[in-house]
Amino acid sequence: MLFGSLLFGPALLFFITEAAHNHPITSRTHFQHCYKQWLTVLGDFLLGFVYVMFITELIKTLVGELRPHFLQTCKPDWSKINCSQGIITEYKCTNKSPYWLVQVDIYKSFPSGHTSLSFYTLVFVSLYAQVRIRRTSRSHLLKSWVQLLFLSWALVCSLTRISDYRHFWWDVLAGSLVGIIGGFVSVRCFVQNNFSSVQTEEESEITVSSGIISKASSSIKPNENFTTYVENITVK
Repeated sequence: MLFGSLLFGPALLFFITEAAHNHPITSRTHFQHCYKQWLTVLGDFLLGFVYVMFITELIKTLVGELRPHFLQTCKPDWSKINCSQGIITEYKCTNKSPYWLVQVDIYKSFPSGHTSLSFYTLVFVSLYAQVRIRRTSRSHLLKSWVQLLFLSWALVCSLTRISDYRHFWWDVLAGSLVGIIGGFVSVRCFVQNNFSSVQTEEESEITVSSGIISKASSSIKPNENFTTYVENITVK
C-alpha cells in the first residue's frame, strides 16, 4: 500500500501538470511530446526513489537494531536466558511466524523505510510543484495545497510507525533525514535541465481590424529550473 500511494500519487500529479503545460493537445506529435516529458520526470523520480530505498536498506542491514516489538515477535525461551549475566547475545525465538518476520524483519528498525521514502517523495514533489506548475494567482494556492497534502502524508506515515511500535522516534528522525537529503540530491543530479527549464510560451494573437492584420507577441521569460531552484535554497 505504501509503494502504491507513493508512486501513483506523484505519477498522477506529474501527468496532470505536464498535460496542463501542453494544453491544448491538438496533434499526435503534441501528445507524444507531453508523454515524453511525463516519462522523463517520472523516471527521474523513480531513480531517486530506488536509490533512497537502497541506502535505507543498506543502513538497516549494517545497524541491525531491534524493533520495539522484538519481544512480542520473537517470544524468546526465557528458561534458557540468565539476565544476571548482563547483555544477552544468545537466545532462541519460539515464535512460529514466517522466517522473514522472526529472523530478518525484527532486526531492521533503524532507520524507518516508510519515513525515508515518504519524505523523499515530499521533497521531490514539492520542488516539482514549485517550479513546474504555472505561476498564476490560482496556481499559487494549488501549489500550496499539493505541498501540504504530501507533507501531511509524510507526517502521518512517520508518526504511525511510532504509535504502531514498528520504530523508535530516532528511527523516524533518521529516516526523515535520509529522505530529505535523498530528495535534494535526486533533484540536483537526475533531473535534466532541458526538461525542467520552465518557459512561458510565446503567445501570438492575430487581430483583423479595418483590413489591417497586426500580430502581437509576448516575450519569452525563462524561469528557474529544478537545479537552479535547489542551488538557491542551498546558498541561502
